Amino acid sequence: MLAATRSGALPLAAPGDPSDNRDMTTAQRELSEFHRFAQEQLSAGSSATLQELLDAWTAAREHELAVAAIEQSIAEADAGLGSTIDEAFNRVRAGISLTEHEETLTAVREGLEDIKSGRVRPAEEVLQDLRRGLPAS
Repeated sequence: MLAATRSGALPLAAPGDPSDNRDMTTAQRELSEFHRFAQEQLSAGSSATLQELLDAWTAAREHELAVAAIEQSIAEADAGLGSTIDEAFNRVRAGISLTEHEETLTAVREGLEDIKSGRVRPAEEVLQDLRRGLPAS
């Protein structure tokens, strides 16, 4: 996947550039899908910027992929190919070290103490600061 530059623009990979691990057919298909999506949005009266259209298209694709993955998991479970909840939790637990678990519990406890003592800010205020590039603290 291409990473945005500091200005937010996507860098262009030269043909055959090994940093672009997708094949040209995939890139062309994605560009066509985005173009179709953008045309539909603009035809429907959207005044979104190109970046907003790209963000909306990306979010929609991620949603579609998530739904497809869930549907596949359900089909596999129905076919008896899945794991039980206990098996899945055991695999997750096995992958988490005791230190990570303790750090997570400590962070949750600290968060609860912050809430109890009033050391909180409304989420919208924090999000506004983040949008303006200010630290969230």
